[in-house]
Amino acid sequence: MSKRVSFFILLFFFILYKSNAQDYSKIDSLKKLVLTTKEDSVLNKVYFELGKEYLYANPDSSEYFLLKTFELSKKLNNKRYYAEVLNKLGVVEYFRANYEEAIKFFKKSVSAYLILGDKKNVAKIYGNIGIIYEVTGKYNEALEIYDRALKIYKKLGDKDGIATILGNIGIVYLDRGDYEKSLPYFEKGIKIYKELGDERSLAINYGNLGNVYNGLTNYKKALKYYMKALKISEKIRYPEGVMSNLANVGLIFLYEEMYDKSLEYLTKAYKISDSLGYKRNVAQQLGNM
Repeated sequence: MSKRVSFFILLFFFILYKSNAQDYSKIDSLKKLVLTTKEDSVLNKVYFELGKEYLYANPDSSEYFLLKTFELSKKLNNKRYYAEVLNKLGVVEYFRANYEEAIKFFKKSVSAYLILGDKKNVAKIYGNIGIIYEVTGKYNEALEIYDRALKIYKKLGDKDGIATILGNIGIVYLDRGDYEKSLPYFEKGIKIYKELGDERSLAINYGNLGNVYNGLTNYKKALKYYMKALKISEKIRYPEGVMSNLANVGLIFLYEEMYDKSLEYLTKAYKISDSLGYKRNVAQQLGNM
């Protein structure tokens, strides 16, 4: 059979790294506060928290509460909330695939954070802008703005921020098929996450390192790193990581024409993906056997 690169990439991005889960009890409590709170400063905080709770699962509801926060923040001259609401509205537009609008909000947020002198959040939002450039195929622009974010994080000594941007740069090169160039970025990220003890991020980077070696058709090394990522994902009960790496291991065995093992891993991945809403991608790989 012909061998081809086909793998599940866990995108280690600022936006996509967040959980999609909603805390319904918290939402109910916050909505009750909306009905009883009379002080604008408290109401502003409640609206903002509601906007955050809805952000990843219900962008329309998130936008509704974020816009209320936006108006109250202007009225109260709360520059901190004003800056962060602009960022969150950018995320809303990102999820709607309105990328130009998202970038407009992100750039306004950067300007607001610059006024506050908040370099860390400036770097974070540069990262968000880089994501949009990356997913729209503007790789050079993505690399340029990631470099700006990286320089800020290095000046701040923010290891977590440094590692995240290194991972994002690695993904740009991975998407471009520049596997050799992507390799050191994931390796540096892995070193930092070992120091920080961040196992979830470590699993993601191991998985992406496996993707690099998959792309280089070094299936032995790809399998090694997928297995490392799988082991950590299972340990910390990270279902997306377990699903992704089970699928990638299954694909490696498929390329090596070890069909029984491939079926075993892809079937396990399918069962998890069914509950996570990713089953189409795994089903396609099962159909290719």
